[in-house]
Amino acid sequence: MATILATAHKTYVALKPASFLADSFQKYRTACRGSRYDPKSRSSIVPKHAWPTVLQQLEEAGFTVKADSVAESWRVQQQAQQTSLLSDATIRIGQLENSLRVRGMRLRLYQMTGIRWLAAQRAALLADEQGLGKTVQALCAIPSSVGVIIECPASLRLLWRDECLRWRSDLTPLVEPALRWPNPGEAYIVSEGWVRKRWATQPWEGLPKNVYLVCDEAHRYKGRSTRTAAMSSVCADIRRNDGWTVALTGTPIMNTPKELYTLLLVFGAARKAFGGWTEYTKLWHTKRGRFKETIWGEPSAEVKLRFSAVSLRRTRQEVLPELPSKAYQTIPCEVSLPLQRKMDLALATLVAKLDEWEQSSPTAELSIGGHSALMRDLAEAKIPAMQEWIERMGSDCGPFLVFSMHVAPLEALANLEGWKVLSGDTPMKDRQANVQALQEGRLKGLGVSILAGGSGLTLTAAHNALFVDRSYVPAENLQAEDRMVRFGQLHPVLISTLVADHKLERRLNEILTIKLTTVSGVL
Repeated sequence: MATILATAHKTYVALKPASFLADSFQKYRTACRGSRYDPKSRSSIVPKHAWPTVLQQLEEAGFTVKADSVAESWRVQQQAQQTSLLSDATIRIGQLENSLRVRGMRLRLYQMTGIRWLAAQRAALLADEQGLGKTVQALCAIPSSVGVIIECPASLRLLWRDECLRWRSDLTPLVEPALRWPNPGEAYIVSEGWVRKRWATQPWEGLPKNVYLVCDEAHRYKGRSTRTAAMSSVCADIRRNDGWTVALTGTPIMNTPKELYTLLLVFGAARKAFGGWTEYTKLWHTKRGRFKETIWGEPSAEVKLRFSAVSLRRTRQEVLPELPSKAYQTIPCEVSLPLQRKMDLALATLVAKLDEWEQSSPTAELSIGGHSALMRDLAEAKIPAMQEWIERMGSDCGPFLVFSMHVAPLEALANLEGWKVLSGDTPMKDRQANVQALQEGRLKGLGVSILAGGSGLTLTAAHNALFVDRSYVPAENLQAEDRMVRFGQLHPVLISTLVADHKLERRLNEILTIKLTTVSGVL
């Protein structure tokens, strides 16, 4: 087989056949997947971070690769670093399991597999279905003593902060910090505005080595836009400085296959998977339409194989034996300063009552006295976070249930297309019609009053639910949850709860969680 010459430059390796390849040329092009052709030097350019992978592909294809001393040292160095990262991840998993065992928690087998897989990648996409713990896997895969940037929608910043504190005590989470690069051990939790501003106004010469970037809900970067250009530039510079770029999304394709390629291109995995745009379109059997638009055909079997080289995707059905019948998630949400002040005053009067409630029986109800109006205002303040949750979940995870003790969130849901509401004011005939519509898949979701819909209903078509707020009678919440966990439910159920980022509601949620766990354990 022919010989390929590999010459190292500042940030890349140039590949060039030592002789005419003849019939082996197509095999060479396939093996060089992850590079780009430079007509000026008539060589294939391989980024430094992708060099070991391309070298392995060439050798597996039967080519002899003669690398200069620098290119060879890069290979040895990256191989040693990858071994170290995998060892680091394995040790971290062991430490986590020990600390989680004390709290009655554990990492699931598929999550440990995901952590080890991510730890070995420089540019990758974790595409697990919603509710399988992509956040936990990404956090646990981050190497020790590196600077971290976590880019996510504004509504998820507090969730990432809390999860970082829970799973990675060695990291210091900072929400929307100043425009500087993170120091080792710092985790910047930012929205896309921070990235765009950093890209537009700050010099990149100061970018440190070994920065780890995680992008949540990465399907936002699916088309041409300023934010996509900014994120693409940031990711490219981070990888050039020996960093990592990891994308998280449960929906890598929202509308057309072009979005998948753009997503992989932004986060540095497109060339490794598909070589280039032309090859990608061939694998999808595309045609030109009457107006020169791209018409996408059926994908060849090779698309899935190549996609799996840079991504990891598990569905709930695949990991079903490992999943509990119900899983819980807390979503912190921000509230206005005036409402925070009201909650400060309420907390001062409720401290003793909350302590007493915590010590009472698991089924005891909390009486909040004259603070009903405050809780109503709090539920209303969560409506934007509720709407963002619905939008973020997307149609693939529906239909959904949204529970609340208050009228305002249900009224907001009633105004959404494809949504209906069950409350104490819903006539009996409409009540049954709405349930049937949900079960038959004719609704996007159903808003349910915890009191009015907490019993006597079967809502197994849904397996994702959001509690905007909770009843202070623990058993009423369990009854509402169990509308989904009934005979006929084919999926694990994920239950999310919006919790205001304030000590009062965090305390309420903490006590309710303890009581719910006790009651469900008894029942």
